[in-house]
Amino acid sequence: MKIICRAPVRIDFAGGFTDVEPYCRERVGAVVNATIGLYSYVSLNIREGENLRIVSLDYGLSEEARSIREMEYGGNLDLLKAGLKRMGISWGGEVKAWCDAPPGSGLGASAATAVCLLYAIDRLRGGKMRRERIAELAHLIEREELGIWGGRQDQYASALGGFLFMEFKDKVKWERLEVEGKFLEDLERRLVLCFSGRSRLSGRIIYEVMGRYKEIIRLLDEMKEIAYCLKGAILRGDVEALGELVQENWERQKRLTEGISDQQIERIFQLAREGGAIGGKVMGAGGGGCILFIAEEGREGELKGKLEREGIRVLPLRFVGRGVEIVEKEALGAI
Repeated sequence: MKIICRAPVRIDFAGGFTDVEPYCRERVGAVVNATIGLYSYVSLNIREGENLRIVSLDYGLSEEARSIREMEYGGNLDLLKAGLKRMGISWGGEVKAWCDAPPGSGLGASAATAVCLLYAIDRLRGGKMRRERIAELAHLIEREELGIWGGRQDQYASALGGFLFMEFKDKVKWERLEVEGKFLEDLERRLVLCFSGRSRLSGRIIYEVMGRYKEIIRLLDEMKEIAYCLKGAILRGDVEALGELVQENWERQKRLTEGISDQQIERIFQLAREGGAIGGKVMGAGGGGCILFIAEEGREGELKGKLEREGIRVLPLRFVGRGVEIVEKEALGAI
């Protein structure tokens, strides 16, 4: 049996960190994000009676054992191991993962990989799990199995797809934002996504931020309110307001803890301002990875050129409305 699954990564506009405990447990968190046409992939090639081999193409890593029970945590394959253990798989063969986005991009690729893996295994078993349950389980694997501190926006984005407004308490309330075609076209054209050239570990940054929870709770409240305002800007089709609100979110985000921004990141922001950006923010927790900018009307080409001439990689950006999905399957049966 063989199955290949893909799930989109996301760009986050506002409200990040408010989906993380203890904030979302004590208050209501709020996030706006959208999925784009860069994907995490998982391939399952099941061969009963053989060893189990796990491969990460992005990191050039692999591990093989007689079963998942013999594999221990301790490296970049831990997320795949944790998902396979949690799903109680007993078969052998090969599990392979890769992603269109650079490693450590801040686009939620690890969450997309976990969603892919769980969705593929569930579909092999008859497909009984709802997408929301897939997202929750993907989050629990990181939080409970691996002790990684993080929120739930990434998993829900990859599972559901599209423009999402989410509120976080004990449960997640989500709403798919209906965007008009012209606004979507204008926004897609004016957004510029670039890679800072440096990967980062979001779990460490989130841990540091929540270690200062009582000191920065007002900033988190403000970032949550920006998310509500940004939802309104999307529904109104106001690209200018969206750009300004993304910048407002970033100004607060980088005050949460040291290391979210630094000289290299600030240099890229300065270049972007000179090239016509009206706003921007580092994706995910910060500290590196990708940066999203919103260009002034008609200056997106100038902005891209300015960044590329400085050796900064600009990534393709295209919105997609579909979440996790199967792209190839052969000889499926219940297992």
